[in-house]
Amino acid sequence: MSIDVENLVGRRADQRWNRVSVGDLFERNTWVRPDHPAIIGQPDAYSAPQFAALTYAQADELANRVANRLLADGAGRGDRVLLYCSNSVEALVTMVGIAKAGLVAVPVNPMLADSVLKWVIELTEPAAAIVDAEFADRAVPVLDAGGVRISCIIEIGESTTAQTSFEEWVAGTSPDEPDVDIHGDDIWSLVFTSGTTAMPKASMNSHVYSYFSAYSYGMSVTRGLNYEDELVTITHLPIIFHCGHNSVPFAAFISGGTLVLGRRPDSRAIAEGITRTKATSAWLGSPAWVDEVVETALADPETIDMSSLRVAMFSWGAMRPMMAGRLREACGADVQLLEVFGQTESMSCFRFWPGREPEKFS
Repeated sequence: MSIDVENLVGRRADQRWNRVSVGDLFERNTWVRPDHPAIIGQPDAYSAPQFAALTYAQADELANRVANRLLADGAGRGDRVLLYCSNSVEALVTMVGIAKAGLVAVPVNPMLADSVLKWVIELTEPAAAIVDAEFADRAVPVLDAGGVRISCIIEIGESTTAQTSFEEWVAGTSPDEPDVDIHGDDIWSLVFTSGTTAMPKASMNSHVYSYFSAYSYGMSVTRGLNYEDELVTITHLPIIFHCGHNSVPFAAFISGGTLVLGRRPDSRAIAEGITRTKATSAWLGSPAWVDEVVETALADPETIDMSSLRVAMFSWGAMRPMMAGRLREACGADVQLLEVFGQTESMSCFRFWPGREPEKFS
């Protein structure tokens, strides 16, 4: 191994032992707490029982299998892999696997019109695609017409399309780390804007960018904990095709904590998930969603216990002055509201802590 100890400028840290890579988020924790839970899927957010909950060692091995399968299928460094998926344990681990392989994830909102999906394909020229069964009947004809090879189907939801399942696709592939040169400035994902004023635009995320986002949010959502790896953060909001993967799952992984992942917003499922996993942080979305989860908990105190929650993060809308008080009724005096707002694809959002400025909040 050649180690440069002379040059102070012009260095390029792209060896595995000193690089910054999203693909290493799981592995770095296997050397500390390999059996600690990395991801816990809510009942609707995984396709097979073996993916329901993954330790860091299991998540890293699965991401390696994804990476090695993509490379064995012919993908080369910098090639794009389109994900036509909503939240699932498999889709999230696949994103890390794509990064491990030195490829570029292109997560796409499955609600985009067929014509927009066609345009995304023309713009990004993906080498492969991974699709949820729920959306396959709609997406496969567009992907086929665009000449995009479908690697596998994540079997969540119904489909008449016959394709290799995710479970079959990763079976038998190597669980070892792929030998790929990666630099922190390499782009690992293209996150599309919502296209409210024109066609969606692909925001280019580097490994370093995602690390900084994860660290910055990790500092906020681990407040109130004795140790950062005690973080258990829950969300049912989109984190595959939305930039939230930088701020929520990756913040959990960078801290050595646990992500609890739901398929789609459901106030009852969120409250039950907080109760079951003793979640310490929640990304709840709009104030209306905060209200719904809180009212669900207050309406059923014998079943729901959200006293473990320390940070409830929200955004996207106007607050009700009574929101903070109702949250404390449901969770106790130690919980803090955190508002984040800024440009959607830029995760360095402004933070507002209502507990610090109650008059401004009111």
